[in-house]
Amino acid sequence: MQHFGPRHVTVTDAGLDRLRAAEAAIPAHLDATFAALTPAERAQLTALLGKLLVSKPAE
Repeated sequence: MQHFGPRHVTVTDAGLDRLRAAEAAIPAHLDATFAALTPAERAQLTALLGKLLVSKPAE
């Protein structure tokens, strides 16, 4: 995949409103998605996923 540097976009006021609404809905969505997990399990999952995000792929 090629990367061509930063891109600039313009967001309308209506688009910004939709973005804010979507961002506000994230916590409730995550709570519903992971409702079957205990708080300890959620913490463990968060730690494991964070570890994957910062790890470098094997060469």
